[in-house]
Amino acid sequence: MKYLLPLIFIIYVIVLSFFSKGDFPESGFNNSYFPYLSERPLTEDGFYSLKIAWNIGTRKGITYNFEQPTTGFQPLYVFILSIFAFIVSGFGGDKIVFLRLVILLSGFTALLLSYVFYRLINGLKKTDHQKTLMILILLLVLFNFKLFLNLFNGLETGVYLIFLVLSMILSQKIIEQKKNSGLLILFGFVLGLTVLARIDSILIVLFILFTLLFTRALSKKEFAWISLITFFTLLPWLYFVFTTQGSIIPSSASVQTGLTSAELSYRIDQFFFSIFTNYIPWLHSGQTQSLIIYILTLIFILYLYKYQKVFIKNFFKFLIIKYWSVAILISSIVYLIFASQPYFFFRYLSIHILIAIPFLALLITNLLSYRSSKFKNSFIAIVLIIFFVNAVYYFHYPKQVTGLALRTSFIEKNKLFEQKIGMAQNGISGYFFDNILNLDGKVNNEALKAIKGNYLYNYISRENISILIEWEEWFDILPSTELKQNWQLFNDQIKDNKTLVMIKK
Repeated sequence: MKYLLPLIFIIYVIVLSFFSKGDFPESGFNNSYFPYLSERPLTEDGFYSLKIAWNIGTRKGITYNFEQPTTGFQPLYVFILSIFAFIVSGFGGDKIVFLRLVILLSGFTALLLSYVFYRLINGLKKTDHQKTLMILILLLVLFNFKLFLNLFNGLETGVYLIFLVLSMILSQKIIEQKKNSGLLILFGFVLGLTVLARIDSILIVLFILFTLLFTRALSKKEFAWISLITFFTLLPWLYFVFTTQGSIIPSSASVQTGLTSAELSYRIDQFFFSIFTNYIPWLHSGQTQSLIIYILTLIFILYLYKYQKVFIKNFFKFLIIKYWSVAILISSIVYLIFASQPYFFFRYLSIHILIAIPFLALLITNLLSYRSSKFKNSFIAIVLIIFFVNAVYYFHYPKQVTGLALRTSFIEKNKLFEQKIGMAQNGISGYFFDNILNLDGKVNNEALKAIKGNYLYNYISRENISILIEWEEWFDILPSTELKQNWQLFNDQIKDNKTLVMIKK
């Protein structure tokens, strides 16, 4: 079974990659049993990274559209992908072929994540039920639909989680005093790569390093040595960001960070929902809100309180779990306060997987160890059925196409290839078309400065943008007088009831 489960997963990933539709949606409803590559599983934010990787791989430099230098991406993931973009383009492949390859690479990332989790958990506690443990880890990683969405969104989440787990494994060796100069160098390098995988992980890295210092797992000299290696691993990227935009904070971090006026109740709901889904595996169906998750979480907590107090106590005796739990909690609170939009929580708070998977794997291994083979096989079958029911509903059941994906077919249908188009949410469209300028600052530092300086409309005029495509409420940030004088509705509109297309008079 430990070989069959990865095989089933690999086959499904190949099918999803090769049979997803490579054209643009012709209407607002997808009647096919496979998704459009421009819509799912890859997401709007993921397409920004993919376009930058494609540009690097096709020798256009570290740029977005219009050859603009950009810092709005997580460097490690994008540079890894750029190697594959170089290979694809070198063999005559196009952007669609690259997307299919990205899905396959996401599958490989999931398999690798399963392996490093196995190494971590096996290092925490030796068990006589290795096969059961391995199968559970495969089920918790490969057939956990919530994690599947995180790993296949076109973003850095999978690579980031792998390096976090590797950091946990190495910090465990340091706690156990199994250290030497080679381990210290490797630890510093891996911590640096972890930050390059996602910049905001610097909070976790700093907390872990100082905790190891204060608990005397590291000497002051060792702490300084590791910190120095981490810094020099980051230095080339920091230098590039600073020379590109005069600040060491990437543009994407500026856009996605900041106190927001978003509804407090919705923010708190998304915060706890995103955390709980890590600890209630297999039941997430792709919805952003669900009362069932809260009910099941409450039931699970009551079960743990009544029947698993000893297990919980023993689990948190592992110092590595204790230290990393606090680091993740601190990071989560920072996200709660400073993440600019609550919908980022689903991705950001996937760091709870670092604690959830070891906890659940060891707990369920204990519960299944002395069960019959028939019972274990039934359990595996139920998990697989739930996963594929979710996958079929989310990816293969006919449904509405998102408005952001419809923009691609709108541009193609109206042959808007020569005009300069401005969009705030342009991840998908900007990947496929080079004539689209980003206007929310995520990958465009000049637009970001214009937004912060309250001269976005002047920036739009200066850039000679002739068409604006965006959600209707976005136009409220532009001066209404100038908008009425100089712009008019395009003779065709996107049929999603929320997007406006305006053309310069």
